[in-house]
This record gives sequence, C-alpha cells and structure tokens, in this order.
Amino acid sequence: MTDLARYQDSLTIQRVLHTSRTIAIVGLSPNELRASYFVGYYLKRHGYRVIPVNPRETEILGETCYPSLPDVPVPVDIVNVFRAPDALPPIARDTVAINAGALWCQFGVINAEGAKIAEDGGVTVIMDRCLKVEHARYAGRMHWLGFNTQRITSVRAGLQLGPTPLGRSPGSWQACTMDAAQAGRWYLDALWHDPPDTDRRIRAMLERTEAALLRSARALRASGREDGARRAERFAAWSRFDLDEPRAARRLYLAAARLRPVRQLEPLAGRALEMALSLAGADLGNVQLADPVSGALRIVAQHGFDGEFFDHFAVVDDDRSACGRAARYRTQLVIADVDTDPGFEPHRQIAAASGFRAVQSTPLVDNAGRLVGMVSTHYPRPCAPSARDMRVIGRYADLLGQVLSARLGAAPAGRSSIPAHPPR
Repeated sequence: MTDLARYQDSLTIQRVLHTSRTIAIVGLSPNELRASYFVGYYLKRHGYRVIPVNPRETEILGETCYPSLPDVPVPVDIVNVFRAPDALPPIARDTVAINAGALWCQFGVINAEGAKIAEDGGVTVIMDRCLKVEHARYAGRMHWLGFNTQRITSVRAGLQLGPTPLGRSPGSWQACTMDAAQAGRWYLDALWHDPPDTDRRIRAMLERTEAALLRSARALRASGREDGARRAERFAAWSRFDLDEPRAARRLYLAAARLRPVRQLEPLAGRALEMALSLAGADLGNVQLADPVSGALRIVAQHGFDGEFFDHFAVVDDDRSACGRAARYRTQLVIADVDTDPGFEPHRQIAAASGFRAVQSTPLVDNAGRLVGMVSTHYPRPCAPSARDMRVIGRYADLLGQVLSARLGAAPAGRSSIPAHPPR
C-alpha cells in the first residue's frame, strides 16, 4: 500500500505552489463541465500558465494543446495529472525526461510505481490531492468551511513560505481568494477514465463540510451570535445544494466564473440577468443594486421592458413591490398573481401595461449577509415557480451576490443583515 502521507506534506505543497509558474495538465478536457477544465480555468485566473496535454485536441482554454509531455516546447514546473492510476508510470517517465519540478496527481490518481519513477528522477511528488483545492486552502478562505489549513494564525493572505525545494528561483505567484461556495467541487475528470470512488470522496467531503458548519451554527447560536449562526447555516446550505443538485451546481459555478472577468458593471449585470432568465424560464426580468446608504434598489440591467416600466421602478424604496419586500426581509418572494396580491396594488397598472401577472424576487447578498441587490423575473400569466426552481435561482443569486460585492467593494459597516422575522 502506498504511504500517501509522505506525498501530502503541507509545506511541500505550499513550496511547490509558490515556486511554480507553468503547469502542464495531462488529461485536460475541453468539456466545461469536467473537473480538469475548471481546474485549468481556475489556475489561469490566478496567474499560472496552463499548458493542455491531450492527444485528442488542438486547443483548450485558448492555449495550444500538445499530444504528450515531450512535445511541450517550454519548461514545465508542475505536471498535473487527470488520468487513471495505471497511466501514471509513463507520465512519470515523461515528467523526468522534460525536467519538470513536480508531479502532481489529482484525487484518486495513486500509483506507487509512478511515484518511485518520478522521485528517482529528482521530481517532487504530490499525490491524491487537488491542485485547485490546495491552492485555495493556503491562499484563500477554505478555513471558513472548517478545513484544516495547517496554519495557526488568523492571517490568510498568502502561502507559508520556506526554502525552495525545486532548485529554481520562485516564479510569479498571485495571491487569490476563494469564495466559500467554491470549496469541495470537481476534483476529478472523466476524459479517459474516472479514478475509483470519485463520487464517494466528493460526497463525503461535502457531507463533512455541511456537518461541521451546522455544528458551528449551533455553537454560535448558543453563545448569542445569531448573525454568525445564520451565516454558517447559509454556507451549510451551499454544501447541501451540491449534494442534492450536482449537475445544476456545476452549471451555476461555471456561469459565475464567467462573470468574474467582466469589469464593467452594466455588462456584468446584463450577462447575469441572461442566466437568471434561463434558470427561471422567463422572458422578462431585471437586476437591481442596493444603495449602500439608503438601501433603495436601482435597476442596472433589464430585459423585455419598455421605458414606462423603467421609469416606474427605476428606484424602489418601498415594501409593496416584490423586490421591495424581498429586500426588506432578505428572503426570496413570489407573487403568483399581482392582481390578487393586496400589497402590490400600487403597481398593478404598470404590471398590466408591461405584460406580467406574476413575479419572483431573490436578494443578492454578500458573504456577510449584507444586501447587494436583487434579481427579479416576471411571467405573463399567474404562476409560481417550483420549489426546486426557486432553490436553483437562490443558489445562483448567492454566487452573483459575491461577484457583484467583489466588483463594488465592501459595504459600509453597520448595515443590517438578515432580519429576525421574515414576512408571514
């Protein structure tokens, strides 16, 4: 049996991450829903040069794809492996041949022969660990989810550094942050063959995360820290969503990742609205941002409405509309028929003129529970989205709230978070 502990030393992992710049991913898939694709995308976003190695493709992630490691024309710091365990020995030989610094094997890619070949050739070996997860563990916010980051400090800004083990000068490395929602996702890929027990490992990790967060919520509530308890419960709900809806979760995370490079606020909100309309099966909708001082909602993107609607709802600071009520209580709200909802009476005329009879509004909040904005979708006939649809929309709104919060900057201290009593 392979002694994995010797291939999972925390300082070795941090040093490899810090001293590396170029990563060749063997088994990188062009399929956006595959783990290897998301890992490659993540690494590129955080400053690494990613080189795809896949004999079936010519280009992935906008990079030239090579059929094998010896075909790569530039020096490689890390060879990251998304292949079946029995494919590791020849990959290890190629890793030694190209003088790479480290052989990094994803979860489940365990092969003692391959590890020995690499070590005998002077290559550092990391095995049964995800490169993306380890990068986030030491440079991001996975401590929020109860992961052991091997750090006895409250400072989370970067890696613990030590002597360079690879015999080369440190390359450029950019510190990054990782949203809590990103933890525990997509460790393996299925381009050639799934390593054994993939689903079991992922589910077990998410279940442990959920349980740890729920324990934290109970402890926080017992000590009178209600806001912290609700925040922990919210994070636990993210893990539960991944367990219950893995395919939907992948789609949502990929959609959110595509929003992060968008620098201009209105195009970002417009793209986000397109996804929300797709999830809701609606043709009408809008995204609003909350004023950091007054809390009033202002439309920054809309689809399907004319100027009359925009003028009427340009700024919302009441609790009669769906978005106003949802903002007040930081909770999703559905009005199945605006003609019969007493509170909506002041807005019925504009609803009729705009062609909608039903509406759902979902708050966009940051990780601290502060209101960032609102996403609403509207329907031409009386209806109520299913509980599952609302759950998916709510999860997307969580991710969108994080993206918008990062773009806008932190909200002022003192803003209220989740009210104690939701509407009846």
